[in-house]
Amino acid sequence: MIADGPAERWECSFQRIQKGALGDGVGEAAICVQRERNRTGAQHSDQVEARWKGKFDRTLDLLEREFEPRMSGPANIGHVALACALGWVEFRMENMDWKAGRPKLAKWYADIATRPSMAATAPKK
Repeated sequence: MIADGPAERWECSFQRIQKGALGDGVGEAAICVQRERNRTGAQHSDQVEARWKGKFDRTLDLLEREFEPRMSGPANIGHVALACALGWVEFRMENMDWKAGRPKLAKWYADIATRPSMAATAPKK
């Protein structure tokens, strides 16, 4: 998950931080959507839910659109962060079809989800 040589390690660190931040952002936005959906009555805000859902969708749309520079290469800790966030969405928010219109990202997730480490730690429904 971390490269050996100094130049490669620097690039890997940059990529890891960037992808990790995107994964954290996707996860945070999804959690906020879910939290807002669980609020009732006057506590619930359609505008707040839509704002968080928009952040979630825009980030995934960016990853789909710029798939090659952002998602290619060997798996690193940033990939794991994003895969975990998407796995959480699949487990907790079955009605949020994040794969629609994102075939490259959906295939990437399907592939990384089969890694032994990901499969072993996936929640059981």
